[in-house]
Amino acid sequence: MRSTVTKEQRERIEANRQVALQRRNERLRLQNQFPSSNVNNTSNSTTSTKAFSQFPNTEDKVRPVESWNISHSTNNFLSLRTNSNQSQRRRQYGRNSAVHQKSVNHFYKSKKKVVSGYCRLLSRQRFSVVVPYHAQLVDVFRSINSKSFDTKEKTWSFALEDYNTLMKKLKDLRGAVFIDAFPANILKKRSTVTKEQRERIEANRQLALQRRNERLRLQNQFPSSNVNNTSNSTTSTKTFSQFPNTEHKVRPVESWNISHSTNNFLSFRANSNQSQRRRQYGRNSAVHQKSVNHFYKSKKKVVSGYCRLLSRQRFSVVVPYHAQLVDIFRSINSKSFDTKEKTWSFALEDYNTLMKKLKDLRGAVFIDAFPANILKIFRDAPCKQQCFDTMDLSRIDQTLLDALMPFQREGICYGISRNGCCLLADDMGLGKTIQALGIAHYYINDWPLLIVAPSSLRYMWADAIITWLPSISYHSVTIMTSSKDYVKDARILITSYALMSVCLDQLERIRFGVCIMDESHFIKSSESARSKAASVLLKSSKRVLMLSGTPALSRPIELYPQISAINPRLFPNVVKFGKRYCAGVKDQFGWNFSGSSNLEELKLLLEDSVMIRRLKSDVIPELPPKVRQMVILNPGLVVSESREMKKCVKNLDRAHSTDMKKRGALLAYYYTTGSAKLKAIQDYISDILDSDKKFICFAHHKVVLDGICDTLMEKNKEYIRIDGNTNSNYRKILCDKFQYEEKYVAAVLSITVANAGFTLTAAHLVVFAELYWNPGILTQAEDRAHRIGQDDCVLIQYLVAKRTADDYIWPLIQNKLNVLNKASLSNDNLMSTETTLLQQECCSSAALMDEPPLVSIFTYAVSGMCIQSREYTYHRLNTTGLDEFKQTIYIEFL
Repeated sequence: MRSTVTKEQRERIEANRQVALQRRNERLRLQNQFPSSNVNNTSNSTTSTKAFSQFPNTEDKVRPVESWNISHSTNNFLSLRTNSNQSQRRRQYGRNSAVHQKSVNHFYKSKKKVVSGYCRLLSRQRFSVVVPYHAQLVDVFRSINSKSFDTKEKTWSFALEDYNTLMKKLKDLRGAVFIDAFPANILKKRSTVTKEQRERIEANRQLALQRRNERLRLQNQFPSSNVNNTSNSTTSTKTFSQFPNTEHKVRPVESWNISHSTNNFLSFRANSNQSQRRRQYGRNSAVHQKSVNHFYKSKKKVVSGYCRLLSRQRFSVVVPYHAQLVDIFRSINSKSFDTKEKTWSFALEDYNTLMKKLKDLRGAVFIDAFPANILKIFRDAPCKQQCFDTMDLSRIDQTLLDALMPFQREGICYGISRNGCCLLADDMGLGKTIQALGIAHYYINDWPLLIVAPSSLRYMWADAIITWLPSISYHSVTIMTSSKDYVKDARILITSYALMSVCLDQLERIRFGVCIMDESHFIKSSESARSKAASVLLKSSKRVLMLSGTPALSRPIELYPQISAINPRLFPNVVKFGKRYCAGVKDQFGWNFSGSSNLEELKLLLEDSVMIRRLKSDVIPELPPKVRQMVILNPGLVVSESREMKKCVKNLDRAHSTDMKKRGALLAYYYTTGSAKLKAIQDYISDILDSDKKFICFAHHKVVLDGICDTLMEKNKEYIRIDGNTNSNYRKILCDKFQYEEKYVAAVLSITVANAGFTLTAAHLVVFAELYWNPGILTQAEDRAHRIGQDDCVLIQYLVAKRTADDYIWPLIQNKLNVLNKASLSNDNLMSTETTLLQQECCSSAALMDEPPLVSIFTYAVSGMCIQSREYTYHRLNTTGLDEFKQTIYIEFL
């Protein structure tokens, strides 16, 4: 049996054969060049020369490939072996065989290897070639029009349409360069052009035809202005007259070869190349080129804009000024011009009329229209409105119905009106748990029920089910604590996000009909394992309930995984969502959706499609207020001038090249700041303990949490501590101890572990010993005390220190909050936080004590209307006096 040789292998054998023949000729040339340099015996030299002459001429007679004995040597070169062995050759060459062997060895060492590489796809339009450096190969790459060189990866990339051209040119380097080509089946799969893309191509084609006519006009206008030779001018004029009139005969779109140039215009390439055009135009081609350049400089670009919603009844068009476009705007009956923003707005019912009139300006004006699904939502919104008071809720357990507040009943009715698929984004502490259980119990026929929550909240959900749904047997509730638990027959399964990712296959086989995702911002990243696992489970579920008081912690793109899980048809593509609401920009790494845009429209869209959100101030006006204070720690106890702190500041100042380096430097500075502030934090906590009032203290780093606990133990105070090392089964017990037992004075909590799911209304003071990056995490942590059940004002204090990482993190938090406020995803504002400046000898707990403080502290509101100190009670000051007072405080402090 013989192995069959493929066509590709035969081509490689033929290439290696040609290389071997070249080496054979090189040996003959070397033998003639050194006939008897190191040998005195002339006869031996003559014998050697005769021996070399016995080799047949490769150009006259070449043996076929099958007669060659080919084997791979250790240096990856092909060695050719004839029938005679080495000893016979030595006897044949005589004493001069050493000269021959030396020349052959020199040839093998100086000969370069064959350069090999391969092709790989970068996108649906481009591919790259991964290959080592080769001078002639680089010349071939540079001859391709769509070439592009990546300086980081040291690779060349090209347009996929130039693939065949590149492969043809590489045939000239066969034997020296080998590039592994794409499989044929990959090249056959090409993306189809959508209807919208065809319309844009047609618009650009019409624009190109207008430019072509303009070139003809310019040529007739300047026939021979800069040329003295009349015959050449006549030749050029005749050449221009050969262009066909575009009004009489126009080639279809398919016959044009269209490619995107760097200035975003479509360039049309005719069949003749540049050299043929130059010969055709003659010496006067410079006049033609000058007139064309003048046309392109004077020609304006296409005016482009987009539509955005202002309310449920009106929309605006954001577009630069265009005279004909303004005439169309004025022809709409519902027109309105905003003099501040310089935009035109119209009624939503006139949208189709406006789009039809804009078709007359196609090619000169392009307006990005609304997605069809958005228009459908707002046009159908009046039809979907219904009275929730008449909705039948008799399916729900009566115990739960009796405990509902009016706004909670409205939330349940909203979820039922959305067929059990919605995002409950009520403010923290408004009872999202009881609303979710009411909606889930309404669809009890679709059970089994899956509840996914942070690990510390699993047992709280079990207690809530037993409390509000007594008709459900306790044995029907299963809490998943490990991947080995048997949960196949569970009627209600409560698990964590981590176990959901690990046990995805097991959970997928159960096919849950109703799913509740508590703290749904845990799946904010589409690339995380928990988000991918959740999307698989939620696709097969009929009812999906998302619960989060902060659905987006810092930017709008975090909403997309939650929205797509509730209603996949609303935004089937993340790119469309990111471009419209996240100011999406495509860079060298792909799409960047870290920004924000059209937030008012996003707010309206969420409220009318998937989300219901109520604030505490709206539904419970009698709830006590929440007051924030920024407490600047004693600078004498803050170690801000240490060697580590100075090193962090230098690294942060140097890290301006990339965002990743700057973030890494700030993280290191943040970690060092915790240790630098620790003594000042301990001093502040010890002053609070003198008031004998319950308080909650949040921190992030373990060294800070340990330091606070050491201070509490030195004062012999009882406290609870919840961090990452605390067992999730024991966390609920610790919270109940702090909530109901008077001896527990403090609750030391980790910001990332205990920011959600706990009710600690027994405390009226919340202290943040450290800041955190996400403002949503901070506001969630604040509302552990400021929620339903609180009967007193809640004071929130942020302990910050000058010349530390707090100087960078505090404004960063406020910038993120501003974005969320515009999308109605948050109502907090840290800029309105009161600021407390502490002098070295100051006691920071004076505001919390019933007795007058022993030393003065200065507290003034940022708005500049209230001053508090030991000597001054509340005084109304004029602006001039207030500014002088502030300046005096700052001078004393600094």
